Amino acid sequence: MNGVRQFVDRDVANGVPGTSLIATDKNAVQNELMKVITAAGLTPSPDDLTQLYQALLKIVAQAAASAAVGFTPVEQGGAPNQSTNKVNLGWDTTLGAFRIAIGGSDIGVLVRSNSASLNAATAVGNMYFDEGFFHVAPISGSDLRLVSTADYSSASSYGTDGSMMAYRKSPDGIIRQSGRVITPQVGTPQIYNIQFPVPFPQEVREYGAVQLDADMPSGSVFSVGNYTNQGMTLLNSGGFSMSWWAEGI
Repeated sequence: MNGVRQFVDRDVANGVPGTSLIATDKNAVQNELMKVITAAGLTPSPDDLTQLYQALLKIVAQAAASAAVGFTPVEQGGAPNQSTNKVNLGWDTTLGAFRIAIGGSDIGVLVRSNSASLNAATAVGNMYFDEGFFHVAPISGSDLRLVSTADYSSASSYGTDGSMMAYRKSPDGIIRQSGRVITPQVGTPQIYNIQFPVPFPQEVREYGAVQLDADMPSGSVFSVGNYTNQGMTLLNSGGFSMSWWAEGI
């Protein structure tokens, strides 16, 4: 039929002799089956009656992994130290993060470097996201934080008279500020009202100052006081220049 040899059952009552099985018919079937098995890279064996099934699975998998699908697929397992457990990856709408499960067991979410949805204090297993930073708490009572260059900031300015001001912020929240004030007139008591380069958000923890004079004059005294989160006051009875510093959070 249509150029393809067809088989007919024998029907004695109606005088149909039935189709005689010839070698061409049998060989055609065998050759087609062998072509599928060998195309999959398998070696035909009369002792394994599942080879056609194995070949079909392998060919289908190879086709799915080919460039014809329009993207590079991810292969499950097969690499060193990898199991073949089923991996599920889905979007957690509550946390706004990718949640992953392996072998039916939830193992948490995948941490991303950019997460607009995690913009408030949110616990994610032993991770928590707070004010734009991911923190790690692997041991009870301890806290580590993933930081980048954005966690550091500093600035300084210098005057032509030798004065200067500077600050540096660290990832742990510590802010250190320093400066130098140049006297307008030595011998006249001076009061220097220092305005910190940046206000301390919480508190000043340490502060101090030194007098700047090469001759180390006797009778000249100085003090530091009236500090706030915004600044402090320096007094120098001899009217000398001073260097100051303050540290806090």
